[in-house]
Amino acid sequence: MAPSMRAAAGLIGVDISLLEACAAAGCPAFPGSGRVDCDILVGWLGDHPEIGELAADKVSAKTENALFLRAKRKLKELEVLEKEKTYLKSADAIRDVHRGFQELKKQIFNSLKIGCQTAAVELALPLDQSAKLHEIMEAELIAALETFSCGEWTKEK
Repeated sequence: MAPSMRAAAGLIGVDISLLEACAAAGCPAFPGSGRVDCDILVGWLGDHPEIGELAADKVSAKTENALFLRAKRKLKELEVLEKEKTYLKSADAIRDVHRGFQELKKQIFNSLKIGCQTAAVELALPLDQSAKLHEIMEAELIAALETFSCGEWTKEK
């Protein structure tokens, strides 16, 4: 539990504007008196990706990275529970994890596209070199994602 939106933004590594958008959308992570339940917030964001899309122009690479790392940590927690046999697999849980990976993958590729466009503009690259930069970076990202797995929940190509 964070004592303020600013503290919560710092703890989970997101821009405060994303927290403001969540609060405005009725996220239950804001019980009052300025406090923020970070675990509820991250779970709610996973269930409401449209909030992140609405605030996409205000979401930084730092935010995307923080959400990715938190999702990866949550999956590691599931692996531990699985090994201890305290977690009962269900079709719903597997579907939710798969959906989360797909959303994360979409966000990662969108961030890559925006990053390549920004680099091309800042470096004044011709269109063909800009396309080649994106092609190379996308290939590197795909190769990295192919090595990422979390138990049975391996990233789909």
